[in-house]
Amino acid sequence: MRLRGDPDWADLPDELLVIIAQKAPRTNVQYVRLRSVCKAWRRALPPRPRHLLPPVPWLLLPRLPLHTCSKFRIPDSLFTFFDLSRSRTWQIRLPYVSGKHICGSSYGWLLLEQHPAVSLLNPITQATILLPSLDAPPSILTYDYEPQTERERPEFSDQKSEYNNCILKASLSCNPTEPGCVVIAWFLSSSDWELAFCRIGDAHWTGLKMWSALPKLLDFTFHSNSVYTLNSANEVFVYDLQNLPTGNLHSYFRYGINICIKQMILVEGDAESGGPLVVENSNVVYKWFANHLRWLPVHDIGRRVLFLNPRHSINLQWDEGRENEIYYDLMRSGNGDGRFHVGINRVKLGTGMILPRNPSPMGLFFSIPGLPLWITPSLT
Repeated sequence: MRLRGDPDWADLPDELLVIIAQKAPRTNVQYVRLRSVCKAWRRALPPRPRHLLPPVPWLLLPRLPLHTCSKFRIPDSLFTFFDLSRSRTWQIRLPYVSGKHICGSSYGWLLLEQHPAVSLLNPITQATILLPSLDAPPSILTYDYEPQTERERPEFSDQKSEYNNCILKASLSCNPTEPGCVVIAWFLSSSDWELAFCRIGDAHWTGLKMWSALPKLLDFTFHSNSVYTLNSANEVFVYDLQNLPTGNLHSYFRYGINICIKQMILVEGDAESGGPLVVENSNVVYKWFANHLRWLPVHDIGRRVLFLNPRHSINLQWDEGRENEIYYDLMRSGNGDGRFHVGINRVKLGTGMILPRNPSPMGLFFSIPGLPLWITPSLT
């Protein structure tokens, strides 16, 4: 209880609070604690300050073994997140996820599918956003450069079975609470469309790329309001959703003969990269050089750190002195009983040397599609 004569910190002028917030907290966690002091401070300080770096991602872990959950009476709605910056775990109840497939993570939101429903969930705030149902027949874009035939432009009826497919991966162009957010989804081959997109509030998906067995789609990512796709024919296609049609950038590096043993991942670039980055085998980074019209390996990405995962990769600047490094999650088979060891590898770019592993959750987990998965915690 405040005594008579004590200052009322809730009455501090908003301008003074902003100055304090720009100087006092050095991390996102400290800033969140500052906003949580009282309602007046929370109203005065924006939830996403520009002077702080993005928070370090958490790793969303698979479920614990069933017998462990039963023994300790852990509900199936309880999910575990590993906080890399503090080497500790957090447990959060997510009842909304029950029965749903986790398709990806982007800007702190999980993308979920429970056919035919598709939705977004912020695991921190528990906010949800509904996306167009997979039952709704998609609209079709017409590209000037692409030949049109009946086979390439199938008719979609009103029957639910015509668009009955599962999402392999999904990603957002920005935080879904911001205007103009676009959602891109990569569908199974049972669909006529390999890639489709929607905007928050749309009633249906819009077909972007038709499915084809070859060349094989390997990955996609957003960069500067465009969608970049990487395929097994050494091509990176650019889909400008604002100004269609699309263009393509031919990549002059080769995957080698045994491409099946190599992993290629697209990672969103930064302001200085001029495009997305292509990462090979979790330790070699390629960057597009417009003056050479080709992709070339680079050994220095500045003060950036990459967090790799087939369903969601992150490129950010870490505020703890880490730079020019790559983190990736890995799963190794346990005792042949369907369980896996989950851990995190850290690679120094340039040397390719695997650095001493941070304290990480190396316990046994059952493999669940879509997990583990990097997620950047967000309050919006």
